[in-house]
Amino acid sequence: VLTSRGKDIYHVGIYALNPKNGTLLWKVDFPNRNQTGQYVALSLTATDKAVYASQFNRGSPQKVNALSISNGKLLWNTLVNMNIANNFIRSPSTIVGNNVLYSYTSNTGLFALNVNNGTHLWDESNVYQLQPSQDRLYVTHANSSDLCQLDPTTGKSQWCKFPIQTGYPIKAVSDQTTLYIASTAGVSALQKDNGKISWVYKGNTSGAALMEIYGLSLDY
Repeated sequence: VLTSRGKDIYHVGIYALNPKNGTLLWKVDFPNRNQTGQYVALSLTATDKAVYASQFNRGSPQKVNALSISNGKLLWNTLVNMNIANNFIRSPSTIVGNNVLYSYTSNTGLFALNVNNGTHLWDESNVYQLQPSQDRLYVTHANSSDLCQLDPTTGKSQWCKFPIQTGYPIKAVSDQTTLYIASTAGVSALQKDNGKISWVYKGNTSGAALMEIYGLSLDY
């Protein structure tokens, strides 16, 4: 699934290709301007069931569409009252994890929707970045060197760790009991039930560690 120019300069096209031979399966056009002529930023992600497209603009509400991965037909859409007052929409992103759809911009915050029907679950302002990992959600906040673990379905904070420099984006993996996160200090292992640090591997202090998503390989 990819985005490219739509039917004209006023639209963005979402294209779904056959991965075996590159043939076009379906295409859907989205307007890149709202009714007042403001630019609309499109962010999307895909699962084996649907393509989720979030549309951000300086006005409100924002819009989210879920399209069938097989044919591009609309499964559901919803409007979200997120007010984007700044002229520049920073880092719009749409992520699916833990059966929750997260849409956010780093200068506004995020909202969480039920991935199956678009029902609003919760929202939070001042979120700078986020990453779902297994059964939890991890976020950092603007102007704060923190890392917080949230419940994915309620958004309630379970613990926050100060100070921690995660880098951008967050690089972390987890199992049932432990979160392994790369930072400017190396790699830290945090207990998921309380956020306490079990161990830290400092490594080469000349640069931040990067962690492979399915392992603990380090790249300096």
